[in-house]
Amino acid sequence: MPPVGSLQLGGKHYSCVPGQSFAALDFGRGAWPLNTYWQRAAFAAAGGIAGNFGAGWLDHSGLSKNSLWFGGKVQLLDSPLHIERSSQAPLAPWRLDSEDDCVALRFTPRQLHKVCPNSALPRQHRTALRSLPRRAARPQRRARAGGRSAGLAG
Repeated sequence: MPPVGSLQLGGKHYSCVPGQSFAALDFGRGAWPLNTYWQRAAFAAAGGIAGNFGAGWLDHSGLSKNSLWFGGKVQLLDSPLHIERSSQAPLAPWRLDSEDDCVALRFTPRQLHKVCPNSALPRQHRTALRSLPRRAARPQRRARAGGRSAGLAG
């Protein structure tokens, strides 16, 4: 969505320039299990082209964050998206494909972000969390706490 105004981070001031600035809102739904795994990718390019994609965690509600922007107008993507990447080389090129073939993208990530939410908890809380019963992980993929996302270059 196109933002209006400015942002100040510390001593730096950033102005939102029409046609060159955009904002995204990340939303979560429901109660998330302690151990989850998902992947997220996003990109923006000159000319008002941008994309936001996620795969891995589904609540089967029919809602999706997957979308493309062209000239400031959003196009929501209904079909589930698959993100294929190397677990040994997460900054190697990624493949993003939708089940309906509307999305077939190849990108090279610029940066990797890994979330480890339990690392900030005091030791006694981490011990208490480990003692809770775990939900069964899907057989083809081991569940992890946190998620991965990447900023992508086209």
